[in-house]
Amino acid sequence: MKSPKARSGGVEWDSDVNEDRGREMLLDRSFDDWAAENIQERTEWQEALTQVPQNNVFEAAEQMDAE
Repeated sequence: MKSPKARSGGVEWDSDVNEDRGREMLLDRSFDDWAAENIQERTEWQEALTQVPQNNVFEAAEQMDAE
């Protein structure tokens, strides 16, 4: 089987093959942290959006308007 470089006419597929591996790991970790934080914020936002008062909805609306 030919290597991807040979099949592509000598074009390098992996653009970061010559980059610092430590930097790649740092970027990967940074992205994972950002994604986890983004998912957590979105989950909290959705939970806040869907919270329904336990008491009468009309009474809760009056209280919300008063605030």
